[in-house]
Amino acid sequence: MNISVLSSAHSLVLNESVYKTLSSNKYRPLYLHEWLLYLDKNLPLANKAEIKEKQQTIIVQLLGLFNSFPGPPIRQLIAKSIANLYSLGDILTLYQTIEKCNDLLKSKEHETQMNQIAKLCALNVLGCLYEKLGRMCGTSYEETVQILIKYMKSADSLVRIEIVQTFEKILSGLGNAGQSVHKDIYKQLKNLIQDR
Repeated sequence: MNISVLSSAHSLVLNESVYKTLSSNKYRPLYLHEWLLYLDKNLPLANKAEIKEKQQTIIVQLLGLFNSFPGPPIRQLIAKSIANLYSLGDILTLYQTIEKCNDLLKSKEHETQMNQIAKLCALNVLGCLYEKLGRMCGTSYEETVQILIKYMKSADSLVRIEIVQTFEKILSGLGNAGQSVHKDIYKQLKNLIQDR
């Protein structure tokens, strides 16, 4: 991949026409990683008006990447970028994003590899959103916690680790406001972890 193609990734909005022309197995992950790194570095420096103008487009693009088989580094950058967008821009669609992630985790579809990776993306996004925005997420954490506990009962060990890390981020973001759920989560997690 030449430098001019990589430099087209240096924009707040993913250049989808360039992204689609890349051969999927070889260069797409590199291009995505370059764009997400650019987003990570430049979102805090961008003009708030520009962020608000492009926010919804970027959110849709980031959520669309759930089905592109992203590895752990790309999943983490997707989650961090979504949390940064909501902390720097409008939070109007925050609850819709949380709901979309919750729905994905509740999904009882046949566990294909793509479905499992999309669920790992959703876990990363929920963790980053609750950790960064905390109380701004409102009481949506109650539903998320119940979904995570239910999902943990049937999850394999890799997903269980991600779920526990998501719980940690939720509790960290809630701070003192989450004290009422700390004990309940701990008790339920202790039982679930000891069953295997």
